[in-house]
Amino acid sequence: MPLLVLVIISGVMSVSLDILTSFILGDIMTTITTTTAVINATKFASTLLRARDAVLTSNVNDMYENYQF
Repeated sequence: MPLLVLVIISGVMSVSLDILTSFILGDIMTTITTTTAVINATKFASTLLRARDAVLTSNVNDMYENYQF
């Protein structure tokens, strides 16, 4: 009888540990995914800003070359 109780307790603990581990890993994966999305959005915004700066610089250079203030 004590052996059966021991087996049941260890089974319950094992399932609990699996559930806990999956929750922790799920949270970690969600955090990684969110962080990756933020990093990608930041890179995209940075690229857009660099493109805008390049266009503005190009326009100023064109104006300078064409009009010679």
